Formats: sequence, C-alpha cells, structure tokens
Amino acid sequence: MHYQKHEKNSGSWMVNSKTKRSAEVDIRNMTEEEHELMKKAKGKEIESYIDHAAVEIAGKCGVDPKRIMGMRWILTWKNETNEDGKVTGKKAKARLIIKGFQDPDLLRIQRDSPTLSTLGRNLLFSITSKKGWEMWLGDIKTAFLNGDDTEYERKIYGEPPEDVKDYLGMSPNNCFG
Repeated sequence: MHYQKHEKNSGSWMVNSKTKRSAEVDIRNMTEEEHELMKKAKGKEIESYIDHAAVEIAGKCGVDPKRIMGMRWILTWKNETNEDGKVTGKKAKARLIIKGFQDPDLLRIQRDSPTLSTLGRNLLFSITSKKGWEMWLGDIKTAFLNGDDTEYERKIYGEPPEDVKDYLGMSPNNCFG
C-alpha cells in the first residue's frame, strides 16, 4: 500500500498497485563521489556479516568445488526522505548476495519463504480497517543474517568478490563457510 499523487486531486492510497523497486546501479556510470559512497556501503554490509557471525573464513582445500557458490554485489540508491516524505537525497545501498541458482541441492531443498502474499496483505488491511485496529510497520535490519544453521549443515560455501577478500585480508585459497 502506498500513497500516489494524481494531477486531478490531492492523492489517494493505492492497495493493489506495487511501488517501483530501485534499479541496480551500473558502476561504470558513477562519479568518483558515488563510487566512494558505494565503497562505504559495501564496508557497512561486510561489517554486518562479521557482527552477526553470518559467515566464517574457510579454506578451499578438500572442499568440493560444486559446493562453492559465487557471490556478487547488488548496488542500488535508496531515497532519503524528511518527515514530510519529500526526497532530500540518495543513500548508497549495497547487498552481498550468494548466487542461489548455483546451489548443488537446489532441486532437493525447501525453497518457500515466509513472505506475505498480495491476497494475504489485502485481507490483513481489510480486517484491520473493518475492526478499526491500529497497524504498525517494522523493519529488522540484516534479518537475513539471523537465520538458522541449515546452510552450515549442508556444507555450502561462498566465493566472495575480490574487493570483499581484500577488505577481510583473505587469500585466494579462502572462501566463506
């Protein structure tokens, strides 16, 4: 649900219309200043991994290469807004992701995720409105880093990008375990 401004009236709340997601950034078209902002965002993301002990540095020796999945950065710009909802600038956002399509167990593992469907969301809004309940919204930063140990038990590894290896002082014979 989001607020949409129209030319003819002051605006309205849209329930069934999805907001546009920010597009991935092409690093070749960034200025030097934007590169620096992205570098800081990458550092913050790596520190989140470390703070949550989400990964550990492991040696590749003796590890089946099929169990090592590639990793890459997703870089986007997030709008910064003031209390009035007006955009005041942009903030660099970096996410280090593992290429799940390379998972050797892809066809054998449970792949569903506990996300709310559009129908479920609309039902929730309808019931909340009908009952006159107050609704709150929350977000947990780095929630994805607080998962269970399933990947550890499955002996899945990640091959981080070179800049991550440099940041952490990893050798070419290291990966994430």
